[in-house]
Amino acid sequence: MAKDKKSSGFPWVVVAIVAFLIIRRLIRSARALSGSSGISLGSAMGTLISNFLHATLVVALVLLGIAAVVGLILWIVHRGDRQVKKAKTQLMEGKTEKLLPVLSSYRGKFGIGGIAEAAVRQMSNLEKKTPILKQMIEEKFEVGSMSYDRFATPVENSIATVKGNSLTLAKELEGFDDEEFQKLSKAIQSGDYRHDVIDDEIQKERFAIYQHKLSEMERIISTNEQMLLMLDRISVELSKLQSNQIDREGSQLLQEIDELAKTAKYYQERL
Repeated sequence: MAKDKKSSGFPWVVVAIVAFLIIRRLIRSARALSGSSGISLGSAMGTLISNFLHATLVVALVLLGIAAVVGLILWIVHRGDRQVKKAKTQLMEGKTEKLLPVLSSYRGKFGIGGIAEAAVRQMSNLEKKTPILKQMIEEKFEVGSMSYDRFATPVENSIATVKGNSLTLAKELEGFDDEEFQKLSKAIQSGDYRHDVIDDEIQKERFAIYQHKLSEMERIISTNEQMLLMLDRISVELSKLQSNQIDREGSQLLQEIDELAKTAKYYQERL
């Protein structure tokens, strides 16, 4: 405890020494100035102190500006963290409006960074496709008609499926301990796990569990990619259709989308 008190008082000792040296320097400078110019010691000291105070004020203003900039940067950084935290809370409630910032927060993390990067790209892609595709359907078919519903329904299901998959993925990413996985991966790859106190089989099984989780998340990415491809194909098909004409290829495409959506929901229920 005595050692802690001594170390905590050390900065004040340094400040006192520096202050003493500055004051001694001022006195010496004042004496030299009064001796060389013939003015009184008090007047010389006053001039030096005035100059010193002006210099101190300038330095203080510069430091205050630096502190303000640093404070603003820290506020911006923490504000982003708070927004992500709030978005994660919304995701746990099943809301998908803030998926992008949450998925973006996992980029760069060991093992899952690439998955998060792909998920962000998919969600950005979906946000661009959705309004364009909906507009194409409304332009091709009369709203409420059978032809309109035949295309609009699977498109809406596909969009909802991609969002649902991404929501599931975000929850999986949140529960993935990338730091433990990184340590375990290094231990397994180097063989160091054989020389620690933890049972080797337990570590290998835990590593296999992490790999399985990654595999399931990659499966979600793959399913979403297929969904996005289907939406692209619908867009191409709609551009070929004349008015309310639906050919064999269009019907087959809609069936494929329906089957893929069912498969995607199956994966969501498993995770």
